[in-house]
Amino acid sequence: MQIKATTDYALRCVLYLAIHPGSSNAEEIGRQTGITINYTRRILQDLKKIGIVRSLQGVTGGYVLVKDPRDITILSIIEAEEQDIFLNRFMEEGAPVFWISEKEKSSMRLYMDTLQILVKNYLHDKTVYDVLHPGEEKTGQIERIV
Repeated sequence: MQIKATTDYALRCVLYLAIHPGSSNAEEIGRQTGITINYTRRILQDLKKIGIVRSLQGVTGGYVLVKDPRDITILSIIEAEEQDIFLNRFMEEGAPVFWISEKEKSSMRLYMDTLQILVKNYLHDKTVYDVLHPGEEKTGQIERIV
C-alpha cells in the first residue's frame, strides 16, 4: 500500500497544526511542510470538510485543529484524501485475477481482507498524539518485528 502524495501532505498539515497550537495560515503551513501554497489550501479545505480543521477569519486568522490530537485518528486523515485503502489492487472491487482458480481467489481474498482489516484497525487506533509522542503509546499495541 502506498498513500497518495496528497494524503502525505494532509498528514503533514495536521501534524504541523498539532505541534503549533493556535492559528497558522496556509502560507506558513505550506512553507514549513514543503507543500506549495495552492496545494496546502486545497488540503486544508479537504480537512475542513471532514471537521479536522477550521478556518479563522481576520488579521490573525488561519487554521486550527478542531479536535484534540488525541481524538484525531490517522485513518480519518487518510480517508479525507483516499477513496479507500487497498493493500493491493486485488482488493479493489471487480479487480480481474485470471491466473488463479476460484478457490485460490477466494482464499487469497480472505487473507487480504483480514490483513486489510488489521491495517485499518491499527490506523484507526493511532492518533496524531500517538505519532507525536511515540514513547507514550498505549500498551498492547503491535510490536515491531525486525
